[in-house]
Amino acid sequence: MLSILFLGFMIGMRHALEADHVAAVVSLGSNDLTTRNFVRHGVVWGAGHSTTLLIIGSIILSFDQLVSSQVSNRLEFVVGILLVVLGLNVIYRSINGGNEGHGSNTRTSSESMPDYQLDAHSHTDFKIFPSRSFFVGLVHGVSGSAALTLFVLSTMESTSIGVLYLLLFGVGSIVGMSLLVVAISFPLKLCVQKSACSVNFLQVIIGTVTSIIGGKIAITTFAGI
Repeated sequence: MLSILFLGFMIGMRHALEADHVAAVVSLGSNDLTTRNFVRHGVVWGAGHSTTLLIIGSIILSFDQLVSSQVSNRLEFVVGILLVVLGLNVIYRSINGGNEGHGSNTRTSSESMPDYQLDAHSHTDFKIFPSRSFFVGLVHGVSGSAALTLFVLSTMESTSIGVLYLLLFGVGSIVGMSLLVVAISFPLKLCVQKSACSVNFLQVIIGTVTSIIGGKIAITTFAGI
C-alpha cells in the first residue's frame, strides 16, 4: 500500500511538470517576477487541480465510472484555448504597460529594481488568492494525463486507499510545481537585475510561448471532440 501511495506522490510531481501546466502558472504569475508570487500561483493552481481530482475521483470510487476519452479531449481543448487566452493577455498587458509609460523599454539594474520591486512597472493589484490560477487548475484536473491517473482508481479495491492516493497525487503536484517555478524565477530575476533584458520583453516571451503551447493542444485535440 505504501508503495502505491508513494507512487501517487511521485506521479503528481511529474504531472505538474507538463508543459501546459508550467506555461499556465508562469503566465498567470508573470505580472510579478518574484519567487514568492510564482509559488503563490503554483500552490493555488495545485489546489484547484487537486480539488477537481478529488471530486471526480470520488465519483469514480463510488460509482465505478470513468471519464470518457471524448470528455477528456473536450477538456483538453478547453485547456488549449485557455492557454492561448492567457498568453495573449500577458502580451497585451506588456504592450499596454509600455504604452502607458511604465518603462517597458527600460533596462533595470539590480540596484534600481530589487526583488520586491520587479513588478513596479505595472499597477496590477496584489491578490492573496489568485482566483484565475485556481480556475485553470480546476480545468487541468480532468484533462490529459490527469484522466489517466483517475483510471488507476478503478483498479483499487479500497475507497480509503484511493482517496489517499488522490491526496498524495495532489500534494505531489503542488510540491512539483512549486519547486519548478522557484527554479524558473531565479534566471528571470537575474536577467532583469543584470540588465540583460526588460520585464516587458520577458512577458512577451512568456506570453508567446504559452500561446503556442495552447494552440498546439487545441489543434491536436480538436479532432477528438
